[in-house]
Amino acid sequence: MESSAPAPTEATRAFQEFCALVVQDQTLFDALRAEFDVYSFRRAVVAAGLARGFSFTEEEVRAGLLTARQTWRDRLNP
Repeated sequence: MESSAPAPTEATRAFQEFCALVVQDQTLFDALRAEFDVYSFRRAVVAAGLARGFSFTEEEVRAGLLTARQTWRDRLNP
């Protein structure tokens, strides 16, 4: 029997939608890019998300960043 990944939570989906918005909004992208450390970045992402009607936590941001990093590594090392 093949196992599948668990369905994403509502917060995870909100974070994914927010990420898609960031890619389309250069001003938002630049503001987040200006954060100097990972902790400030996570807080800024959560705050920017809330300001735009998204609800997710710093932990979801952390998990999303780890997943993105692993995906990138998998693409580089097939």
